[in-house]
Amino acid sequence: HKGPRPAEQDNRRSMRRSVAARVDLKAGQVLTAAHLICLRPGTGLAPSMVRELIGRAIVRDIPAGHLIPPEAVTLPQPAVHAA
Repeated sequence: HKGPRPAEQDNRRSMRRSVAARVDLKAGQVLTAAHLICLRPGTGLAPSMVRELIGRAIVRDIPAGHLIPPEAVTLPQPAVHAA
């Protein structure tokens, strides 16, 4: 048998981590590394996303300890090229 069994798949999800708010975050606040922590379960943004989140603004309040959903973070601004 190759690959994880169904019960092992559930365990993998619960053992992985997701990006969460270390402190209470207010809408409009720009994220820094000090605002973020990685917690279980792994049902949200992967820890590998932390670098992409830093410098982005939060669009709604997120309490400390709660996972940060993708829709709560602004998208990166496109680069503007001078003509």
